[in-house]
Amino acid sequence: MNQRDGTASSTSLPPALLPSPDGSAAPGEPGASADASNEASRVRILLIEDDPICQEATASVLAKRGYSLMRAETGQAGLSALESAQIDLVIADLGLPDMPYASLLEGIRRRVPDAPVIVLSGETRSAAMLDAIHRGASDFVSKGEHPRLLEAAVGRVVERMRLTRENEALVRQLLRVASELEEQVAERTGALEEANRRLTQEMAERQRVEGELRLAQKLEAVGQLAAGIAHEINTPAQFVGDSVHFIAESFQDTLKLVAKYRDVMRTLAALPEHAELAQGMQEVEEQADVDYVIEHLPGALERALDGIARIASIVGAMKEFAHPDQKEKSAADLNRSISATLTIARNEYKYVADVETDFGELPPVMCHLGDINQVLLNLLVNAAHAIADVMTATGQRGTIRVRTRYEPPMARIEIEDTGCGIPERIRARVFDPFFTTKEVGRGSGQGLAIARSIVVDKHHGSLTFETEVGRGTTFTIRIPVDGRAPEPMGSERASSDGLGR
Repeated sequence: MNQRDGTASSTSLPPALLPSPDGSAAPGEPGASADASNEASRVRILLIEDDPICQEATASVLAKRGYSLMRAETGQAGLSALESAQIDLVIADLGLPDMPYASLLEGIRRRVPDAPVIVLSGETRSAAMLDAIHRGASDFVSKGEHPRLLEAAVGRVVERMRLTRENEALVRQLLRVASELEEQVAERTGALEEANRRLTQEMAERQRVEGELRLAQKLEAVGQLAAGIAHEINTPAQFVGDSVHFIAESFQDTLKLVAKYRDVMRTLAALPEHAELAQGMQEVEEQADVDYVIEHLPGALERALDGIARIASIVGAMKEFAHPDQKEKSAADLNRSISATLTIARNEYKYVADVETDFGELPPVMCHLGDINQVLLNLLVNAAHAIADVMTATGQRGTIRVRTRYEPPMARIEIEDTGCGIPERIRARVFDPFFTTKEVGRGSGQGLAIARSIVVDKHHGSLTFETEVGRGTTFTIRIPVDGRAPEPMGSERASSDGLGR
């Protein structure tokens, strides 16, 4: 140690102070244990004092408690020591000849902002003490009394340091536990989601198999629409809608948080010691393009909700279309059923035709709704295919018109298309099983045969058509409203074979 040339001198410096694991008394306090003494030896103290006598007296007090001590005889030497060594506590004389105490405290704060500072002074005025505390000092000890008070002051500071580091350790431990809990929750949530996904798939598969066994005739038309349905329905699920609603509602609260965060950042930016931190946060915010997100996210959420509503509409139509068959007929709203079937068949006609509907007032019709849906679907798909053939040649979109009327005692449904029409040579065979003019893979020849069987044999109605080559075809379904077979009439007899007038 050199006490004459104004440079800092030091002993070897042990590792940083660690929190006391057993809660023992702090160094300098009554009841301190041997462990506390060992802890004290880890506290690195810088003493800045130009008076050799005071320096030795202070060093003697500190040595009794085993603190690791560095000495500096001038303010400049002390500041230099702070730049070259890790210091936990600074004890400084305010009356150094080479530097005003205000500059000394400012220099200490700049170099070790977290290290406590105990000031020594011959001044006993309260104004001097308050000014030192205001400038960042942690405690104030008068030189006339410091042999008695310095030990207690250092003990208090060291105790605060110990508690602070203990708290930091506890916070780190809590954060680690919270992180582990979050990982466990995320893992468990993932497992539950995977189990739910598998269960949903198994339920869907079971329903599919049961549907195949129970509704074998419907599978042909549904199979033709499988690709379109897969395109229209992108695995819709209720939790998607709930999640988007949650995000939309939470986003408003997030906007409030962002506004408050920006107020705090503006406050920090005005403080010199936090200006660099505020600048860094500002750069991160600009990189994240927060303003762009705030501007465009509401619109994105609105579009997502619109999409989810579309999915819900399709699912509703699917449920309407897949009305379970019953042994007995039940009253049904055919206009509603047609709307649902149009939704299901949309992928077949949306690229080639526009749909026009003219729904009349229909009473509830006694029928097997699942079977009627199948008939409607077959006729709509055939109409779309006929228009597609014309569009291939002309490039012009066609039109499908659907009309309903009540003609007591019958409900009448017409499906008209602007397709190519049916050639006269094959009109007598259109209802024959397995007869088709379509290429392989596009039709099996059973759609119209099944439709006629459902309408005529199962519902005591009629299925007829009118057609003109080059202009299109109109299929007409007539079903008794009360579900009972009507009395035969001449016109019904003439058309019961399915031929157009």
